[in-house]
Amino acid sequence: MNTLQSALRDYVMLRRALGFKFREQEQSLTQFVSFLNARGARCITTPLALEWAVQPAQAKPARWAQRLSYIRGFARHLQAEYPDTQPPSTQLIPARFMRAKPYLYTEEEIGRLMAAAKELSPVTDCRVFPTTACSDCSRSLGCASEKRWRSGATTSISTTAC
Repeated sequence: MNTLQSALRDYVMLRRALGFKFREQEQSLTQFVSFLNARGARCITTPLALEWAVQPAQAKPARWAQRLSYIRGFARHLQAEYPDTQPPSTQLIPARFMRAKPYLYTEEEIGRLMAAAKELSPVTDCRVFPTTACSDCSRSLGCASEKRWRSGATTSISTTAC
């Protein structure tokens, strides 16, 4: 096992010991270390990190930035022991993941949705599954509607039959 592979193993163990799952990062960094080994590199350099991070040409810049951030964390970890290590700058790929803009329903749309929900038949509404307690009473697994449901007499539990 070479130095970078050993260092990566230690880094992954440290991150997991700190409570991180670190699955995607480990997979990406393993690929990066293989890339460095194929290039004959003995340490992380900014040009190599950037070359690897943007390799999936069809990927979005936000994905490139994410891959580069994995390298940055690993490089910072290595820098104390290996001073030749160059952590990539945060400014190399400044892209950020953009969340979708939320859709805000108007009062009219909410009214139409609620009216449509009231028209649903009992077979398609959320009351088709048994619960541990009827919502209209404090008795557990003993009301009449629960017994009818268990016997197959009905497909829904009427919470008003208690």
